[in-house]
Amino acid sequence: MDAGPEGTGTGPGEPGLAEAVRSLTRALAGARVSGIDDAGLLDLVEGLELLVRAAGAASARAQVTFGASQVAAQAREGVPASRRGRAVADDLATARRTSPYWAGRELTAARALVTEMPATFAALAAGTISPAQARLVTEATTCLDPGDRAQVDSRLAGSLEGASTKQIVAAARALAYEVDPAGFVGRARAAAAERGVSVRPAPDVMGLLSARLPAPQAIATHQVLRAHAEGARAAGDPRTLNQLMADELVARVTGGSVVDGIDVEVGLVLTDATLLAGDPAAADLTGYGPLPADL
Repeated sequence: MDAGPEGTGTGPGEPGLAEAVRSLTRALAGARVSGIDDAGLLDLVEGLELLVRAAGAASARAQVTFGASQVAAQAREGVPASRRGRAVADDLATARRTSPYWAGRELTAARALVTEMPATFAALAAGTISPAQARLVTEATTCLDPGDRAQVDSRLAGSLEGASTKQIVAAARALAYEVDPAGFVGRARAAAAERGVSVRPAPDVMGLLSARLPAPQAIATHQVLRAHAEGARAAGDPRTLNQLMADELVARVTGGSVVDGIDVEVGLVLTDATLLAGDPAAADLTGYGPLPADL
């Protein structure tokens, strides 16, 4: 799909492209790699990775073009400007097999890449960076005006090759601060109001406890936990540093040690058969999900 004169992907396209992609998808789904030597397997993996990245660029352009087309069609139909494009994220969510939240988030990133960040978009299409890295660059520059964002995009281009995700995001943030220091500081102060704690399930009856904090507080918290863990290890505690840090976090927040148990009420829903008769049906731990009966 060729970009239009304004870089929005509205120029001449390829009507058979969607079917060609579906044909390739079917071929890959049934592909067998047995019999390929190791060098060939690595070559295949590299080719597939480049394909995924090029597909990410093509998808971004297609999403932006679809959104622009929908808004234009609704304008012709007399839909008020404030309501145009409201269903775009829902339609894209269905097409992408994802949630409307993530579809909207990805569409926002795609618009930035296609319309404001040509160097980053070109790096994605060429396979220099991944779709996730490209999205993180757009998010690191989201509050910049188009001119400043374009400047960051141009200056960042030379440092993308071979860089890790952490390095790319750090470079993008540093450039964002350099081109708009006052705005960067203001946004940092506003972001502190969004601090919070959340929990979500993880495999094997584990949970991920996340805290969104101002960076100095986050670093200080981590350093305190690590200093405790290093001291305990030096004193002969057999637990790993990560285990010690996790256990100390629980102890400081709840007031009870992991070994002694925690005197905190949690919600647990289970059948009487599970409770009294040893039935293996899982219980439901409020805020987490299924909990094996034996636990």
